[in-house]
Amino acid sequence: MNNATPNELRLRSGLHFADPAGMLRAKFAQWPWSKYDGDVPANPDAVTAADVERANRLGARLSYAVWNRLVSSKGHAINALLVQLPKAALEDVDLDAIRGPLVGLFDLVIEKDISISRATKILYPFRPALLAVLDSVVEYYYWYATSIADEARFRRLQRASWGEYAFELLALMRDDIVSARSALDAVRAAVAGEPFANASRLRIVESLIWWYYAREGSALPPGADE
Repeated sequence: MNNATPNELRLRSGLHFADPAGMLRAKFAQWPWSKYDGDVPANPDAVTAADVERANRLGARLSYAVWNRLVSSKGHAINALLVQLPKAALEDVDLDAIRGPLVGLFDLVIEKDISISRATKILYPFRPALLAVLDSVVEYYYWYATSIADEARFRRLQRASWGEYAFELLALMRDDIVSARSALDAVRAAVAGEPFANASRLRIVESLIWWYYAREGSALPPGADE
């Protein structure tokens, strides 16, 4: 059971954060909310060539030519899937009900030169409470935590397409958020007044995992976050 206090947060998947509010303050001091999360798409249902700039500020290091080619060739298909995703929080949706468009979206966007990390840095601002930034730190955490705790689920990760893989990672994150909801709300209350105070519970979990393993980026080798 999670203790609903800003001084402690335990995830069902295993991690224990002793000072989550302090970790968030440190994380968003390094990666300012207004520069990254505060830059929202003009149309939440339509990707454009300009979206690569936002993703690159988040560290995607994505080629403009690669993204322009994707938008030109698949933009309409991407938008058709985006519009099927609710503007709602991950913990409040029936994931199975949107499995088709969610899996299809990631299978469409992830291709040569566009990793799962890059794809999510492009897509998450369009549904910031539903989609996570699945960079290498967050991805590997759930990969290894699942390999220890749930072999059947881990085998699904191993066999999954990219879209199914992203779906399974989001399902794992949803489990963490649902089980820690009261504790996450206590953390949000503790940072009231901060620019990031209205961050989704998903963004808080993702940010805490990243900061725990890659504090100030010191744990990441060059290029590992791509």
